[in-house]
Amino acid sequence: MTLDYCADTMENQTYSVASNEKFTLTTPPTRLGYAFEGWYDSADYKHAVSGTVKITDNRTFYAKWAKLSDSLENMQPPLPDATQKKHYTFALYDNELKNTYYTITAGMLPTGLELDSRTGVISGIPTAAGEYLFAITIEHMNEKGDMVSEEDPAIYSLSVYSENTYLFSITTGSIKGAHTASKVYVSFYYVDRFTNLQYISEEVNLTEQLSHSYSSPLKAGETQFFEYTFPAEVGEPMEIYLRLEGKDGWYCESISIECSGNNMVKAFKQNFTVNDWYGEPDGGGFWSNGGWLLLIFLLLAAGAGGFLLYVKQNRKKKKPIRRKA
Repeated sequence: MTLDYCADTMENQTYSVASNEKFTLTTPPTRLGYAFEGWYDSADYKHAVSGTVKITDNRTFYAKWAKLSDSLENMQPPLPDATQKKHYTFALYDNELKNTYYTITAGMLPTGLELDSRTGVISGIPTAAGEYLFAITIEHMNEKGDMVSEEDPAIYSLSVYSENTYLFSITTGSIKGAHTASKVYVSFYYVDRFTNLQYISEEVNLTEQLSHSYSSPLKAGETQFFEYTFPAEVGEPMEIYLRLEGKDGWYCESISIECSGNNMVKAFKQNFTVNDWYGEPDGGGFWSNGGWLLLIFLLLAAGAGGFLLYVKQNRKKKKPIRRKA
């Protein structure tokens, strides 16, 4: 199956899909100076396709584009960001103008959103994440309904963010020993994609999440997987914090964190081995008395340009120094 972008500056993409399997069309691609107007099943653009399609033979889907004005005067400030599967509304103008009609003349709104042609209000529930570019033309009518003037198309952009689901796995050690971790916490240090402010996300108790997928607690030498969805404002983390707590369980041997990616977040996967970091027996030494164990700093080349991992252990739960209000 091939996605033909119909542009000399873009490389077509080919996918291997089993017969009768379903494929979700990526939307929308971006092209400088153009607005994407959807996928079509032929180069003559007669039949549009969208969403998930069933692949029964070798198929090619073609991208349709609309040329946008090169005038910077037509570019408008980006519209407020939207979140996938959450209601969105925005009025292009504060006051409704009489005998005025709004029409999208190039590009497309995110699937699930509609433009009210009389009020200029964009509203609905967007279903696909991505960055959308479109042009809106305003027509002014007289009392008889005849057009008396038409403004140049105004070009808008709208970003739809998805909530980001991360796949975690925890592997426990095969031997009970010192500083066993009955609780493993993770939090992300990130820049809010809506406000550009820096925050530390709420801590997630990974071992508590395991109970949602498994009926048994952590066992020796076992790997368990689960997913956790962070809010849309939490994108690619700049730093990842891991914290181990408790002594009534098998010590944590390794942890992996993976994001399959979507239109707005790059895919990444990182594996952390922690088995060798526990060497003191119970009942003695600095570590058994509740001291912080700052074991290793790792610079990780990932989607956001590098993650910084802190692994810490304490008998008492510490609150992050910064939290989102």
